[in-house]
Amino acid sequence: MDKEKYYKYLFLLAACYNILNALIFIVVSLLKDPAIFTLFGVLMPNSMIWLQLSLLLILILGLGYIIVSMDLSQNHGLVIIGGISKVVFFIITLIYFVLGEVGIMVVLLGGVDILFVCLFAEFLLKYNK
Repeated sequence: MDKEKYYKYLFLLAACYNILNALIFIVVSLLKDPAIFTLFGVLMPNSMIWLQLSLLLILILGLGYIIVSMDLSQNHGLVIIGGISKVVFFIITLIYFVLGEVGIMVVLLGGVDILFVCLFAEFLLKYNK
């Protein structure tokens, strides 16, 4: 596969990852089932506003990855912002895991983000068009 297709699919995959995770967790938050929150080692919040707003931002970053995939020579700032958000998400989940406030499932989701960060960095360093 040539590098153009590879990078296009990379950003489409990142978009799907963000958008699907955001949509799934928005639905979970609407169900308000404490058992689902327990699966991730967190308590169900009294209000879902902050969770849902955060999830919508994750979804919007996913839309940004679609924009990047449509013209790889443009919008590298979106790649940088997305990468920063993924690193911050992982660090925060790791801190809260160490503090015993979230389960390993949340950290594993952040681990996937770190994989994307590595691939985004490779794109930013090697893609030249």
